[in-house]
Amino acid sequence: MQPHPQEVEQDILQHRPKAAQLKLKKWPASPSRDLLLAQAILMEVKSDKPSQRKQSRLTMVSNLLMRRFLKGVDDESQRHALLEMLHQVSSQTDPVLAALMSDKRIPIQPEKRAQHILKWFYFGDALTTSTRAEVVLAAENRLRDGLRHGRANNVLGYWIDFLKTYSSYTPCFDGRSPESLGGGYFLKLGHYGCVIDPGHHFLDNFFKTTRTLDDVDGIIVTHFHDDHFADLATLLSLLRQSCKGTPRRVDLFLDTQTNEAFRPIIRKSRHLKPKLLKPSANEIKLTPAVSMKVLPTQHDVFGLQTGVGLAFHIKERRTRLIITGDTGWTPLLAEAYKHLHSHKKVIVAHVSSAKTVEAIRTLTTKHASFYANHLCIHGLCKVIEATNPNIVILSEIGEELDDSIEALAKMISRVYKVECRVGWRNHREYFQ
Repeated sequence: MQPHPQEVEQDILQHRPKAAQLKLKKWPASPSRDLLLAQAILMEVKSDKPSQRKQSRLTMVSNLLMRRFLKGVDDESQRHALLEMLHQVSSQTDPVLAALMSDKRIPIQPEKRAQHILKWFYFGDALTTSTRAEVVLAAENRLRDGLRHGRANNVLGYWIDFLKTYSSYTPCFDGRSPESLGGGYFLKLGHYGCVIDPGHHFLDNFFKTTRTLDDVDGIIVTHFHDDHFADLATLLSLLRQSCKGTPRRVDLFLDTQTNEAFRPIIRKSRHLKPKLLKPSANEIKLTPAVSMKVLPTQHDVFGLQTGVGLAFHIKERRTRLIITGDTGWTPLLAEAYKHLHSHKKVIVAHVSSAKTVEAIRTLTTKHASFYANHLCIHGLCKVIEATNPNIVILSEIGEELDDSIEALAKMISRVYKVECRVGWRNHREYFQ
């Protein structure tokens, strides 16, 4: 039988912390239960002399409070009480966390740079304002609420709605798109122009620049998710029109699943030179001065691991451009990255979002934790440590990160002493 909350509070008021702890073990986990449990443990160790046991108990309280906060606290008064207690305890167990919570700077240990950024992202400024992670969660919920539910037409009737004006390929040139745009990359490699991952709105963005279809010499799709291939069919249709009557052929590099899905189109297309993308130690020659290596990724694509990352070796500029692709962090990536030697490295890191799972275990146990399918914050740090780049460009950004990504870029620059910026739409990176 679960004890009444007043019984536990009475035990704490009458300085019976062990009795309170025994009763609280019968409670289901909740912010109220964890706050009372932390309070009871602190009361028990308060009079203890400094010792390894006391430090261990304080660390246990700190981890308990961190886990609770990361799991979410809806009540503002409980949030405030939890954070005040966490700040009090961490001032004895984790000065870095305590400093970050109150927006103070503290020297950073090189071997703990990733932890420093996680603490900043999930707990930084928590005593005075919402953390970056809380801002992201609120934005994520707001975006999810934008999906309308329920049937809009319950009137019995029969009709046809005409939601289309013009036919054929011509509407593709006039993209009246919403504010929240997707896209892809266009990579200029000397005389070779390459489209990478033409997802939603790629063509809208492409045709708003001065480029034409004649600028496209190659197309790459890294994996079979619609935000990476949504505009591919339309792009291939337009190229068919553009290449009519010319001997021009366009390279088409596809992962295995995208290749399988588009096989009927590819088989009949004389203007395409299709090639399959699979991780390999060999490099694919795009021009005499540029080659491309295909890298592994960890990213579930309908139950399969068929996605790839890319590493372009631009010999004239002594530069290696690495695009991680959509991937979770895995030691397999570190093994692949260590062979990418170059005078200068530019890494385009696919961040995606922030997931609490990466912080809960990493910050409250001795074991590192990562989100399985995307780099997020922790995986991003490991990529930077594995590649030791000259420039980091944050890309593939979930819209929920909109208000936090610039601050993350600045923190990456400060902690890792590397130039870091955000690859927003219309961002152009020159390889000097």
